[in-house]
Amino acid sequence: DYTEAMRLNPNDATIFNSRGNTWSIQNDYDKAIADYTEAIRLDPIYSTAYINRGNAWHGKKEYDKAIADYTKAIRLDPKNVAAYYNRGIAWSDQKEHDKAVEDYNEVIRLDPKNVAAYYNRGNAWIAKKDYDKAIADFTDAIRINPKHASAYLSRGFAWSGKRNRDKAFADYSEAIRLNPKDAYARLHRGIAWYIKNDYDKAIADYNEAIRLDPKNAVALSARGDAWHEKKEYGKAIADYNEALRLNPKNAYCYNSRAWLWATCPVAKYRDGKNAVESARKALEINETKTGYKETLAAAYAEVGDFEGAVRLQEQALQDPQFRNDEGSR
Repeated sequence: DYTEAMRLNPNDATIFNSRGNTWSIQNDYDKAIADYTEAIRLDPIYSTAYINRGNAWHGKKEYDKAIADYTKAIRLDPKNVAAYYNRGIAWSDQKEHDKAVEDYNEVIRLDPKNVAAYYNRGNAWIAKKDYDKAIADFTDAIRINPKHASAYLSRGFAWSGKRNRDKAFADYSEAIRLNPKDAYARLHRGIAWYIKNDYDKAIADYNEAIRLDPKNAVALSARGDAWHEKKEYGKAIADYNEALRLNPKNAYCYNSRAWLWATCPVAKYRDGKNAVESARKALEINETKTGYKETLAAAYAEVGDFEGAVRLQEQALQDPQFRNDEGSR
């Protein structure tokens, strides 16, 4: 009982720190911070209390305060692996990936077998689009822990970034073997099948991803694309609709649905009016995507507004990203 312990030992910082940990487990970060602050007042060189308070600030997404506490802990104890590691995560959350890498470097220097540091540094390299370094780090994480399913999945992302689809596919498959309940791995292997034009296998993986995570809007949208390719247009529209119900801010899905409505070779699935509305919504969310302008142009053409269609196509052609754009869908 913390109350009785504090009555008997009111100046014991470790008691306040322990109660703070209990509050943190309950996600009551404000009470946790109050206790850690009292622990630090009683013992100003209590580095663990700084780390724990940093974790509570992190839980509240107050990353600057978290980083300040981790930094104080490092000053008090320059060999504290947890302080560097947790600060690295906070830097990553702030998209300060260079600083995150520096902290993970220090973790690995102090603890060369710290698999989590290799894994998180690999993710920081992915954010920086340095896929070779990411692959090296994930490979080290796997060497230390051959059953690290997330490392295989993330290495698959890195291989995909290098356009090495076969190696990406192999890593996604191993991630699934190690963790069959990972909906995210199923989704990405489905995408790999889609890129290989094997739409049936893509749909099988999307089905499993959705079974594991029924609110996975990305998997629903991706399955819609696969149904579209298989000319199962009704099923495609149903998946796009459900994906947008779950995530009304998915510009890509609005665009995919608009493209189908505007260009479907089966007349009963064409719907020019709704295509225009859906394409406009995609551009409202992401006005810089040239392909979305092409989709709106196709929708205008479907409703007979050829002048508007030509105007948008001319805008798309003048856009500097036009040649590198992935297209309408």
